[in-house]
Amino acid sequence: MTEFETALSPASKLNAAFLFVAAGGIIVQTAFVVPGYSSLPPGPIILACVATAVLALAPRWRWVSVLGLLAPAYVITTGIVERTSWARLRDPGDFLPFLGAVLQEVGVLFGALFGVIAVAQAYRSKTAQRPDFDKQDA
Repeated sequence: MTEFETALSPASKLNAAFLFVAAGGIIVQTAFVVPGYSSLPPGPIILACVATAVLALAPRWRWVSVLGLLAPAYVITTGIVERTSWARLRDPGDFLPFLGAVLQEVGVLFGALFGVIAVAQAYRSKTAQRPDFDKQDA
């Protein structure tokens, strides 16, 4: 590790893992032709790319952790606006769309939670290691 790299925090690892879970949930819903999903939705691609970026780049650049927070926040916001995922969550009789919706919602909710923790840890640890420029040796 260089002086600018730090170890990947457990919160960042969990953030990325839950983003992959959410992407998997969207893929399940797409594979079983849930109404309202296109044949190739951008959600799983975006979530998987952000999760990969968090795993690969967050130790070097702390701003990448913010992406791990923004991606699930965007999916949560669009899900609230669209409202169709709530219908799938209320109908467990149609099991595979229900399973996909559960995976998606659990993934984005916990992804957002661990995203907040990862961002807080990334910025707190960097500011704690910042040199004190007020004290200069004479």
